[in-house]
This record gives sequence, C-alpha cells and structure tokens, in this order.
Amino acid sequence: IFADDQVRIYIRSHNVSGSIDIEALNPRTGKRTIVESKSIYADNADHILGRPNQNKMGKPRDSNLMQIGLYHWWRASNDPAFEDSRLVYGSRDTGRYGEFLITTIDIDDVTYIYYKSLAPHVGEWINSGITIDNILENYALVADAVKTGIIPPRDFSIRYSDEELHEEYLNDQLSDT
Repeated sequence: IFADDQVRIYIRSHNVSGSIDIEALNPRTGKRTIVESKSIYADNADHILGRPNQNKMGKPRDSNLMQIGLYHWWRASNDPAFEDSRLVYGSRDTGRYGEFLITTIDIDDVTYIYYKSLAPHVGEWINSGITIDNILENYALVADAVKTGIIPPRDFSIRYSDEELHEEYLNDQLSDT
C-alpha cells in the first residue's frame, strides 16, 4: 500500500542527501518498506535479471546497492516500523522485471549491505561486500577534496599485472570492456 514518495534523507555527518522513491506499507506485516525503482535494458538487464531461460537472478548494480543500502541503514535499520527494503528493476526494452530484498547487517562493528533475489526467482541472502562505512568514508574523501582543492588518488589502476587481472576476474570486478 502506497505510504509516501520522494522521502528526503540527510546524513548531516557526511553532508549526504537523497530522496527515497517510495515508502510502502506491507499489509501482511503492517510494516513499512523502502522501495527504489530502476530501469535497465539490453545486456545490463541480463546481468541483473539473469538470462530469460535461466531460473536464477543476477546481481544488482553496485551503485544501486549503495544508494538503497544507505537509505535502509539511515531510515529503516533501527526502526521496528520498517522491514527489509526493496530494489525493483524494470527492463525498458523487454518489460522483464526483477525484485531484490535489501538489508544491512552489522558484523564485527562493520555494517554490510546484503541482498536477496525475490522475484521472479527467490534466492539466498548474499553479502555484497559493500559497507556503509566505506561509502561514508568515500563521501568524506570527496568532501575533503572539494574543500582543499586537492584531487584524491585514483581508486583504480591504468595498468594491471597478470596477477591483478586474475584477482579482479576472480572477484567479478572486470567489466565487459
């Protein structure tokens, strides 16, 4: 059930703001959920939704996980009125869709973003490896760079050794290019 839209959040400590697409009320649980919706198409849709003839989903985009992960952590993670958040994808070219549950879990004082495919295929919870702390540290790094005028160091390499490429491949960090 629709509850609200464009709910503004502001994390003052890091000067981070955003707008939650939708807050909905789950009539079965009586709890609110944050819903972020994204459009995708072509090969990116297959990467996220899985190939049409498979019975499993792919992986949400990291940038989408970071966005909804922050929203969930800030607004919902410590509020018993909320349940897991939802990241919904719709393919602009085929009309296919996919839905993921999103939550944040503290492990040894580090808050990780977890996701689980929900529709059309249900999966298991997966640790994205993305942490709220890392996202906020990067916001602080950018804010400091703007304030001081000093460009931060690259977080990537222009050239990779064979070992580094192999490691990136094993961690599913290589793009198609």
